[in-house]
Amino acid sequence: MLAALAAFFPIFFTTYQGLQNIDRELVSAFQVMGANRWQMLHMVILSSVLSWVIAGIRTSLGMALVAPIPHPDCHNR
Repeated sequence: MLAALAAFFPIFFTTYQGLQNIDRELVSAFQVMGANRWQMLHMVILSSVLSWVIAGIRTSLGMALVAPIPHPDCHNR
């Protein structure tokens, strides 16, 4: 459970940051060219956000592996 929580937040926040950084001019250009919602999602949004999602997964993988390991001073006595 701790590893899942440690993995969730980096993916969530980097994906959110990626959505914030989508080029508005690119979205406008696709709208002018008559792209429908599916084309906009596939060609603009997913293409722009994919690198951010992969960066979040890379970060969260390390955090998920380290999070469940207790500190040596935190053992039960």
